Amino acid sequence: MSRARSLLVLLLVVAMLVPVLAIGCGESPAQQAYNQAQSLKAKAMLTKAAAEYERAYALFQKEGKAADAARSRAASQSIMFIQATYPDLKADVSKKLADMYPQVPQNERGQWITSGEVEHMTWDGKVHYFDQASENIATRHFEVAYQNTTKSENIAKLVRDISGSSTGASSS
Repeated sequence: MSRARSLLVLLLVVAMLVPVLAIGCGESPAQQAYNQAQSLKAKAMLTKAAAEYERAYALFQKEGKAADAARSRAASQSIMFIQATYPDLKADVSKKLADMYPQVPQNERGQWITSGEVEHMTWDGKVHYFDQASENIATRHFEVAYQNTTKSENIAKLVRDISGSSTGASSS
């Protein structure tokens, strides 16, 4: 009886493993790369995911599957857009905030970052900040927007330049 029971357990294990082992066996290398890219993207490993999408793109092209290749390229470009939009690490955004708002105490600028007020995303295991985050602070903190002397000086210079060019044009 115990031998029959052991055989039954073995058959059940094999029956359960066959479908699991068969998954992915019929997929092309391109589809496997695409699936791997999706898995990486779901784990916020964007750099590796973009590379896998590009690999899937090339493989789909070789297979003559233009629609799947285009889908892979679009997914890769979407990731690249995210990476270009959120390129800064904490040190980068801290420097940008210090440059734009030197009159704001460092601890207050730091609080903007640590509180989550500065737009950010986590990918590749690191927190990345929005490229225009320092400019966006002015939309939440009007009191500091008017204290940005560099920006005010640049706007004043631009107005003087425009004013001077229009004055010079009319006197000719």
